[in-house]
Amino acid sequence: MKRFEHTWVSVIFLLAAFFIHFAQIGNLSIYILDEAKNASAAMEMWQVSEWVLPTFNGLPRYDKPPLHYYFFGLAYQLFGVTPFAARFFPALMGWLTLCMVFLTVKRNLGIEAGLISGFALLASVHWVVQFHLAVPDPFLIFFLTATLLCFIRYWEGDHLNKTWLRWMGVVLGLAVLSKGPIAIALVGGTILLFVLFQKGGFWRNFKSVLDPFAIVIFMLVSLPWYLLIAWKTDGLWLQEFFFKHNVSRFASPMEGHGGGFYLTLAYVVVGMMPGSLVLLVSWRSLLSYASAPTLVRISLIFSVLTIVFFMLSGTKLPNYTAPAYPFLAIMIGWVITRAGEWKNVKWAGLISLLVLFTLPAAIYFGLREDAAYSDSAYIGWYFLVGSGIVVVSLYYWILARWRMHWVSLCLGFIAVSLTFLLWAFPVLDKENPLLASGVSELKELNFYHFGEFNPSFVFLVQKPILDLQKLDEMPNEGVVILRKGNMEEFSKLGYACEVVFEGRDLFESPTTVLLRIK
Repeated sequence: MKRFEHTWVSVIFLLAAFFIHFAQIGNLSIYILDEAKNASAAMEMWQVSEWVLPTFNGLPRYDKPPLHYYFFGLAYQLFGVTPFAARFFPALMGWLTLCMVFLTVKRNLGIEAGLISGFALLASVHWVVQFHLAVPDPFLIFFLTATLLCFIRYWEGDHLNKTWLRWMGVVLGLAVLSKGPIAIALVGGTILLFVLFQKGGFWRNFKSVLDPFAIVIFMLVSLPWYLLIAWKTDGLWLQEFFFKHNVSRFASPMEGHGGGFYLTLAYVVVGMMPGSLVLLVSWRSLLSYASAPTLVRISLIFSVLTIVFFMLSGTKLPNYTAPAYPFLAIMIGWVITRAGEWKNVKWAGLISLLVLFTLPAAIYFGLREDAAYSDSAYIGWYFLVGSGIVVVSLYYWILARWRMHWVSLCLGFIAVSLTFLLWAFPVLDKENPLLASGVSELKELNFYHFGEFNPSFVFLVQKPILDLQKLDEMPNEGVVILRKGNMEEFSKLGYACEVVFEGRDLFESPTTVLLRIK
């Protein structure tokens, strides 16, 4: 009977997680810069059946390897070129990653720990938002998690059956196709540090995890595309990707995304609330490394290595450390369910309750101070839904019923994510130039750009937006997209135009202007 109850609890939890990961993925426009470029690049590759060289607006795109473009292209084939299609596989990757974490922790540490770890991921607003974006990070997170969980299954066996190592070769190869060599660095560093501290000697342990077939499988999965792109672009793509988008990003800030080393830690603490606060107050438990299960030790090494690596990086973004979230969740499940460790929820929970309580007012006054969004400031009060759960969670905190306090606290943060996706952001989304300009009614016209422009228009019109400055002759009709700062220079070209739209980009400083050539 107990096993039957556990099965139903697991099914209900995973179904709820599925709903959260897929909520609203098709009802919000593809607008954020990274989303727009990735979704558009996949669209262009799919339109012309080009599966080697990624392009954006007809020009080579050197930022990322192509695996996510392939998944997006498959989704476009199934569902059409829509926001739902672009976000379908990222959402699926998020749900499958959570399933892996939940089921692994459940098998190793028990169903209570599995549910705690699962709730820790679902309660992370950053986690939920990350898997609602059409970007490559969801694929990297899924395949990195799968790689290390395969290693754990191998290590916990008799070290004779190499099947799990060979599966590692497959999923690590796919991780390298998701975002590049960072996958090798993080996984390789984790395994090296792990075997270094194992009994039996480093070389003996290290040789036990080396399998020629696994290495061959990894190379067969990861290398062919890199060889093809090197051949097709005479090495230019690899040069741009490895030196500019990897080495240069690590060595110095790019695109204004710099900051002190502490910024990376702040991203993790805020991004994984409330679970991250539990880990901070449980630091003594994490020092008992030798007595921890293999699953927890690997999770600790990978999480620390990932966070420290990006602390040292010149370029800092919140999504860089997101691959550590599944392993932070595993540690959260462990430290809370150890004997007597539920008390560690006490102060972490109180701080988290304070955040939930003050969030609506912070959002309201923050939007009201910005003239562009002051009329939408009322959406801050939508987040009172999460604050309402504060009362329930505080009740359990007072009674020291820590299990119920943790569940209700996580439900409060889940309510914040759902409020943002279902009610708050749709209000703001209507203000972005894609929707506010009504440009979708002009899609049959040719589109041009003058200087820099908002890349989300490429996905909206689903065709190249031509560079006006590179045309051989002046067009006599069409729509021109440009930034307001370039209007004076554009006027020197002598076009007769009428303004279709002028408005600031959502959460960005530039103002987009749309002109129709008469």
